[in-house]
Amino acid sequence: MREAALAGVKVADFSWVLAGPTVGRALADHGATVVRVESARRVDLARALSPFTDGESRPDNSALASDLNAGKLGLALDLAIPETREVARKLCDWADIVLESFSPGTMKAWGLDYDSLRRSNPGLIMLSTTLMGNFGPLSKLAGFGSAGSCLSGIHNVTGWPDMVPTGYCGPYTDFVAPKFSLIGLLAALDRRARTGEGAYIDLSQVEAGLQYMALEILEYSTSGSVASRQGNADPALCPNEVYACAARDQRERYVAISIRTQADWKALIDVLALSGIDDLIDVGLEARKAHRERIDAAIARAVADEPAERLEERLQKAGIPAYVALHGSELPRDPQLRERNHFIAVEHPRRGPTYVESTRIQLSQTPARPRGAGPDIGEHQTMVLQEILEIPEDVIRSYRQAGAFF
Repeated sequence: MREAALAGVKVADFSWVLAGPTVGRALADHGATVVRVESARRVDLARALSPFTDGESRPDNSALASDLNAGKLGLALDLAIPETREVARKLCDWADIVLESFSPGTMKAWGLDYDSLRRSNPGLIMLSTTLMGNFGPLSKLAGFGSAGSCLSGIHNVTGWPDMVPTGYCGPYTDFVAPKFSLIGLLAALDRRARTGEGAYIDLSQVEAGLQYMALEILEYSTSGSVASRQGNADPALCPNEVYACAARDQRERYVAISIRTQADWKALIDVLALSGIDDLIDVGLEARKAHRERIDAAIARAVADEPAERLEERLQKAGIPAYVALHGSELPRDPQLRERNHFIAVEHPRRGPTYVESTRIQLSQTPARPRGAGPDIGEHQTMVLQEILEIPEDVIRSYRQAGAFF
C-alpha cells in the first residue's frame, strides 16, 4: 500500500464543535499529523452532546466528539494564559496548516492571527471557518450551524406550507461548510507546492449554505418567484413522499417513494393496485402535481398495512425508487453500509475498541482510514510538547506551574 495522500502534512487544529473538527478529521484520515488543541476549562460543546458510550455523560465519553476527532493527537492548552500562547505559537510554527473557528478577532487578540503567524512561518496555510466570515458588517455575529442555516435561507424553505419553518435536523451549515473548506485547503497545498507561498482562507458558513440555495436564487433572479415551503414536494417528481407502513416492534415504519417518469407512475399503480384515482392513470407530471393530495392519500391507504421492507422490495423490483426510512439504531446493521465498512472499530487506550464512521472520501491508490478514536483532552500532552515541539523539560515545568495545561 502506498503512503497516505497527506502523509507529512502537519496540522494545528484550534477549531471546535463540528465544522472545523470535521476538516481536521478528513486531513488526519488521509495521513496528516493533526494536533487537536482544547481546554478542560472551556470544554468543547461537542463533548457535551450525545450519544455517550454506555450512556455515561462525561466530556471524555462523547461518541460524537470521538468521531469528529478520530486519529488526532490531544493537547490541552488554556489560551487565556500568556505562557500557553507561547506553546500555541510554537505549534503554529511547526504546522503547515492552522485551523480555527473562533469568533473573528479572537486569534488576533492572542497574537495567533495569520499576519502574525506568517512572519515566522511564511509558508503557513490558515483556515478560519466562522458563521459570517472575518470581515463585513455582520462578521462579529457569532453562532452555530443552525443560525447559518437560517441566515442562508435554508430554514425558510424547509417544512410544510401551513407551518413555521422547521429547518434540517441539526446545524446544517456545519455539515456543508467543511466541503468548501477542504477544497480550499487542498488548492492552497497545491499552490504552496508550486510556489512556496502560504495562504489565508476565510470561509463563511452562511455563504457556503447559499451555494445550496443556488436554484432558488436563480429562479428569483430570473422570474421574481420566491421559494416557499413545500414539504416533500418536488417540482420534477410526483408523487414524492414518505408513507407510513405497518409498524414493527412498536416502532413506526416509513418508505420514501419518488416517481420520475410516466413509466414509473404506471408501474406504481399496477404494483399497489391504487384505487380512487382512475381518472389520473394516464396523466402527466403537471396533472399529477395538481392532484397531489389525492394521489398521496391513495398511496397511503394502499401501503398502510404492509411491512416496509416487503414494500421496498416489491417497488424496487418494478424499477421504482423506493427506500425504507431507517432508524439510527439500524444503520450499523445496514448491509450496504456494512459492505462498505462505513462504521469501523478503532482503539482507544481507556475504552478499548470503539466505533467511528469511516473516511468519507476514498482514493484508489492511497486508501485512508482513521488511526484511532478521538483523544481525551490533553491525552498526548507529553508527546506533543517533548517530541513534536521539542520544548525542554524545565520550560514545560514553568508552563505547568503557570496553569497553562488545562
